Amino acid sequence: MNNTIKFIFSILLQVVLMSSFLFVKPSWLLKPQDILLSFKIQNLTTLNTDTFLMLDFDINKIDSYFMGDQVVETGHTVFITLVQQESLFYPEALLKNPPQLSNKFFLTGKVLRSGGLVLDVSYGFEKYPINSLTQDQIQFLKQNPQGIASIQISSSGKASIKRLYINDNPFP
Repeated sequence: MNNTIKFIFSILLQVVLMSSFLFVKPSWLLKPQDILLSFKIQNLTTLNTDTFLMLDFDINKIDSYFMGDQVVETGHTVFITLVQQESLFYPEALLKNPPQLSNKFFLTGKVLRSGGLVLDVSYGFEKYPINSLTQDQIQFLKQNPQGIASIQISSSGKASIKRLYINDNPFP
């Protein structure tokens, strides 16, 4: 009888340990990850003494077919899973709840406008602060309004811009 209890206890212990892996994300998912997204410069804005680049990313416009049969309205929080194509990331799916135990990269965003064929989604990093620019740098931006942004994503899908690249060079 004593051996039976030890055996049952060892089986239960193994089940508890194995099931704990279902609820704990691997450590690499908890560390911020870097991805690359393409952008276009909407405009250069100065507020008081601060200067900002207003950026429009490809992921700000989400085609309605990514929603499937989900109903998404203005003001809703959404989760956009991303897929890598070459070096850049693009939308793969739109979810109303964060992905669970996924090895997918995703961004958390807010729907600014719904209805029609495209959702406008903001992720909070579209307004990029920059130090004062020279006239040459402003002219350069006008001539080269597209670029790549290095984005750092947390495990919760919150993101921030680490660096901008225009013509494959860091800017500014």
